[in-house]
Amino acid sequence: MARVRLTYVTPNGQIFPIDIAQEDDLETIDKLLSMVLIVDAKAQEKGMSIMGKKLETTPTGAKAAAPPKADGVREGNILYKVVSIDILPKPNGQVQVAFFGDDFAPGARNRFATLFVDAHESYPVEKLRALLAPYHQFKLETFKMAGTYNVDFIVEYYETEKVNSKGNPYKNVVRIHVKDGAKKPSVGQAPAPQPDQAPSDGAIQPSDIPF
Repeated sequence: MARVRLTYVTPNGQIFPIDIAQEDDLETIDKLLSMVLIVDAKAQEKGMSIMGKKLETTPTGAKAAAPPKADGVREGNILYKVVSIDILPKPNGQVQVAFFGDDFAPGARNRFATLFVDAHESYPVEKLRALLAPYHQFKLETFKMAGTYNVDFIVEYYETEKVNSKGNPYKNVVRIHVKDGAKKPSVGQAPAPQPDQAPSDGAIQPSDIPF
């Protein structure tokens, strides 16, 4: 039975390897991640990590796994369950999509996003739309209005060797995985305007979702 090792990063920054069979479906993987969260929470109560060691900060600029070269989850990549996204149009036709999980309180999205994907001149909105297509074929008009959407999919990404001003590695999203029976997108609570973004004149209502 062929197996693949995934790397899961817990909410407190601990790195936890997970071995799965290649034939395991995404629902099984999702259950595994949920179990890891429960174990991690209990470990943190005792000041320990899920590996049974005292909590330590992941070294800044640690070497990340190479990006995938073929379809399917690759060793070293990280799977992250996403429950909500914010679409934030920016000046000059740019768009940012923020991906939120529910690591800290299952069923309620985290306060801060875990991943961001920006559409710009070298990565047009069409590519951003194609990235989300396995889950839902959003219309181009969707990316022209600020909005929050409840979603149900898993993002696969890897951390780069390049780090930001805070010393944290950049996260490159590879693809989206959708399990059978995934919930369809729905309108969530509208995001707060960003510092460089004016409030939207036309807030999205459930009756006029641009799907």
